[in-house]
This record gives sequence, C-alpha cells and structure tokens, in this order.
Amino acid sequence: MKEYSGAIKRFSVTLLILSIVQLGNHLNLPGTTPQVANNDGIMNFFASISAGKSGELTLFSLGLSPYMISFIVWNLFSLLEVDAIKSLSQKQSGLIVRAITLLFAILQAWATLRSFEGNILYAHFPSFSQSQVDFFFLLLLTSGGMVIAYIADLNKDKGVGKQMILIFPGLLANMPRMLLTGGQDSALFSSVWGLVFIGGATVVMVYVTSILARSEYRIPVQQTAMTVAFKSSYIPIKVLTSGAFPFMFGITLFSMPQVMLFLPAFQNNNLMAYIVTTFFSYSTVQGILTFGLILGLLGFGFSHMNIRSFDIAKGLRGSGDYIFDVRPGRDTEKYIRQKLNRIIFLNNSFILLVSLTPLLVGLWYQPATVLSFYFSSLVMMVYFVHTMHEDIRFVLAKRHYVIF
Repeated sequence: MKEYSGAIKRFSVTLLILSIVQLGNHLNLPGTTPQVANNDGIMNFFASISAGKSGELTLFSLGLSPYMISFIVWNLFSLLEVDAIKSLSQKQSGLIVRAITLLFAILQAWATLRSFEGNILYAHFPSFSQSQVDFFFLLLLTSGGMVIAYIADLNKDKGVGKQMILIFPGLLANMPRMLLTGGQDSALFSSVWGLVFIGGATVVMVYVTSILARSEYRIPVQQTAMTVAFKSSYIPIKVLTSGAFPFMFGITLFSMPQVMLFLPAFQNNNLMAYIVTTFFSYSTVQGILTFGLILGLLGFGFSHMNIRSFDIAKGLRGSGDYIFDVRPGRDTEKYIRQKLNRIIFLNNSFILLVSLTPLLVGLWYQPATVLSFYFSSLVMMVYFVHTMHEDIRFVLAKRHYVIF
C-alpha cells in the first residue's frame, strides 16, 4: 500500500480541488436570479470547457477563461528569444502571469455583469447605489476567477491531470445534454438511428484519439557520454504535439469578441456587431474559416511550446550528443524543427477534421453543428485520461529511483 501512497495523495488533492470548483459553481451571488433556461448547446459547451456555469451568476462564473487567455499570452511572449524575458525568475514570471490573469478577469467580470444586468435585483440592496452593487459583484467575480487560477496551478504541482482537469466534470456532465438540446431537431439524437450513429461515431473517435495520444515519432540520438560506447537514444515527438489545448483555448478565444460587445466601448457599435456576427459565428462560412484559422494557429503555437527545438538542440550540444549525420547547433535545431512542422501538419489536420467538418455540414443541416463540440469533448476527455495515466505512471515510477 505504501508504494501507492504518492498516487493516492495526488488523487486526493485533485478530488478536493474538483469539489471546491463544483461548490463554487453552485454558490449563487446574492440578489441575483438565473437567466431564462439556456438550451444553447454551444454556450453550455463554452461554460463546461472553462469550468464555469452558464445561465447563473455564481462565485466561479468566470471559470478558467482569464487563466487560459493569460496562459496563451505569456507563452507567446516566452517563445520570443528575448533576453529580458529569458532572464526572469520563475517567481517573477509567475507574478506577471497573475497580473495578466487579473486584467482579463476584470474585463470578463464586467462583461458578464452587463450580460446579467436584468437578473440583478438592486432592490435587495437598498443601502447601496447601483454602481456600488456592481462594484461589489465585480470584486466577487474577479476574486473567483483568481481563486480558480490559483487552484489550477496548485493541481498542476500537487495533483493529477495538470491544470485542465478542472474542466473534466463539467465536460462529462454536459456531453449528453449537448446532444439533446444543442440542435433545433433534438429528436435526431434521441431516435434509435441517431443513437446508433452517435454510439458508432463515439467508439471510432475514442479509438482513433487513443492511438494518436500514445503515438510518437522518434528521432534517433547518439549518446557519446554513456559508459556504453555510443549508446543510442531518441527524441520523442508526440503525434498530437499540441495536446487538447487548441480545442479548449480555441472556443475561448473565438467567443471573446462576443463578450467584448458587452463592454461600454463597443456597445451600439454597428461595425463591431457586424464583424462579430459575420466572422465569429458558427453559422457562417466566414466564421467557420476564422475558427479554423484560430485552431490552426493554436495547434502550431502549442506544438512549438511543447517541443522547443532550440532548447533540445542546445541540450544535445551541451551534453555532447548528436543526431546522426546532422551537425550540432543550428543544423540540429533546423532538422528538429523540420520534423516537428511535418508532425504539426498531421496534428492540425486531425484537429480541423474533428472541429470543422460538422460545422460545415451544419450550414446545410443545422443539428450536425453540435457534433463539432461533442467530438471535441471526446478528444479532450480521452486526452485527459491519457494525461492522468501518464502522471500516475510517473508517480509510481519515482519510488524506483534515488537521487544522490
């Protein structure tokens, strides 16, 4: 039993954190009422992938959205080979990320309040003005967003499944509801043939994603420093180089312009309204292409964040190892980047196939649109399970090694 204590401890931390998130999502802010029942499968999906809750003002209504956006912004900056950024300590970079998260949390909290303006009962606070009540709710929502960001990082260090496991319960609970309420013809997914189609597609998607999540391309490396002369090793590059991040972050980024319409600077702005309804809608060709572009860029960016060819080439040169028939240094970096870009093409092709095909079909047959988000949910679920499995294997394997 002792050999599993590390894994049990990490599981316990994750369960506690997930319980806190679920509790916060059920703590409605005082003096507020729910919006009219929301049967929009897309909006429910957006709420589920951000660990938030649609239709109600709760302590954790913002979910992980501010954290996700700050994560993207900071990692994009960190990809730049700027000495000022590279010289920052872990504590300094952490403070910068927190500041970016706070900024986006305030903006999203304000936009959220504006969208719920008709659901706030100001008469319940007779001693305070409307501005004071709004400020109070702004503080609560922002604080909730920062708490979510903190416990997400806490789970990365102490739990399993890293930060994004926080969206696991909401994603799992939303998947059946998504099929039943996400399309205008919900009977499609409640009929016998509809269930047969969904069941078969689910099995195929889970099987394919499981294979891709475990698959990797290996670049052979000659290790000159090993006691066994010229021992061979390899650089592993996962086929799903970007993981499930494009699915999670893509929806968040694509939805941000719609949130911005609630900000005072963009209200009653006809040009902004036209841009959002045309280029940030799942029901237009332009919007679907924009969504695909965002997913492609995220797939490319996260792949290079996960596999940093410069750092790998630098590490090989420092240790004296090399890739056969490739000069150390810049040539090695270029070689790794070329291999990585080819795998990124496969990675992005899979992401776009899963996400865009149902959306394009949905232009002619609307109920198919929700399948894009259902299949995306399946990919994320499988990837989360794979990540948790890898974390547990790592924890169990640590007991076989001694640092001296």
